[in-house]
Amino acid sequence: MFAAHLEFFAAHQCAEAHWLPDTGLDILERIEIGRDFAYPSIKDRLPVILTKIVDVLYRDKCFVRGQFGEAGIEELKDFIGKISRLRSELQTDKPFTLLEEDCPDTEAWNQRIQIPNLVENPIECTDPSPLSVPLTSPTPQASWFTSSWLLAECYCYRKIASISLTSNYLRNLDPFKGQKQLALIESLDAIVSLSSFLLSNINCTLNDSTTSEALFKSLLYTSVWGNKCDLSISSGEANNQLSNVLMQLDLLKSYVLQDDVQKIFDYLVLLKTNNAVVNNNPHISYMPKTDMNRIDFVLDNAGFELFSDLCLAEYFSAIFGVQKIYFHAKIIPWFVSDVTNDDWYWSFEWMKQSGSAELLKLANLWEARIEAGQWIFTTHHFWTLPDTFDLMNSVAPDLYQQLSESTLVIFKGDLNYRKVTGDRKWDPTVCFGKVLNGFHPSSFCCLRTLKSDTLVGVTHEAVQRAKEERADWMISGQFAVVQSILPYP
Repeated sequence: MFAAHLEFFAAHQCAEAHWLPDTGLDILERIEIGRDFAYPSIKDRLPVILTKIVDVLYRDKCFVRGQFGEAGIEELKDFIGKISRLRSELQTDKPFTLLEEDCPDTEAWNQRIQIPNLVENPIECTDPSPLSVPLTSPTPQASWFTSSWLLAECYCYRKIASISLTSNYLRNLDPFKGQKQLALIESLDAIVSLSSFLLSNINCTLNDSTTSEALFKSLLYTSVWGNKCDLSISSGEANNQLSNVLMQLDLLKSYVLQDDVQKIFDYLVLLKTNNAVVNNNPHISYMPKTDMNRIDFVLDNAGFELFSDLCLAEYFSAIFGVQKIYFHAKIIPWFVSDVTNDDWYWSFEWMKQSGSAELLKLANLWEARIEAGQWIFTTHHFWTLPDTFDLMNSVAPDLYQQLSESTLVIFKGDLNYRKVTGDRKWDPTVCFGKVLNGFHPSSFCCLRTLKSDTLVGVTHEAVQRAKEERADWMISGQFAVVQSILPYP
């Protein structure tokens, strides 16, 4: 029911934007590796990332010997050899190889490797896997430079995980752990500044709507710009937050090409207050929740970005009284810096050991929220499939149902944005609500700095301004969008 209303409002928003071209999903191709940013992303960045993994493993040799003896060293050598082979297969455009480990997503992944392209009118699929989806008849396996960009990138990280999962001693290895932890440590000054800002403002906003709105916007913009800290874009090089982002917000806001922050805040206030306007406004015929019972974060990067997300979550808990906040993370190491289970818990331990009284206070507060069941950390195999989100209801109906129970789902980062919008080469001025292809689980928003050439929902004027600023405006991380699908115009 709610999905139908969201689809109506998304269409209404697009109908109101008369300047938008009438570009349909059916005539657009998915982004392929032979053009645009996809090609250097696969050809140049991924081999560097794989080389860095080999370097990390060589440096860990003494640790592995101390933990597991010579048997561990032999397994480490085998691990290094497999990573080197993966890099060679990439550089020579070899066909993808099937996964062999016994995991819940193995069959789903092998389907996608063998059948790289989904179609509009699929045949029936009898595979009982909860992550299966109807596909075409089998075709030859995809390869690194003949598949879609999304499949090739995701396959790389899933194969890295496959090497770990088929090991004995190194089964739980995260080859990106050191980079993620170092990025957080080197962001200490910026994190302490943000924690001080949060603690000094959170209590004084409880009964002051003006300061409450200002705090919300500051925290949300900080969460947006925290998304710049993406190690996969920098090929694993340091990309941490060294400066106090709060001091730069006025400048950074000028680089937000589409800004729905006010709309999001107004929507949340309506839900919190159950304002009578909801019942009297003909455009707001259905409100999914009258209380702030649940918000979901679909996380992106560990480090400063995760901390900024937690600060925004604290606002939701303390100011809006949200009963439960779900944090969706990756079940395996993913795109170098994406949040995993270990990153989540290590971040709190680091905060307590950082020497900062503010971070200690927040760590204790947030761990108490976790213990009380107010904050819930969760993973799902769907987040590490190469599927766009319009397939979620078919591929992972349990996850889609979970999101449908949310007051607001916040999708963080570039990869989530690509999956929300179908990872297609859209005209940037096409309406955001027009590209979702039926993905309407609940009210949601996307917070993202631009690091790939997938973009929708911005005006022609904004596009021209960004182009004049710099030629690589779509991939530099300098520009951002805050876009939403909400149940009112």
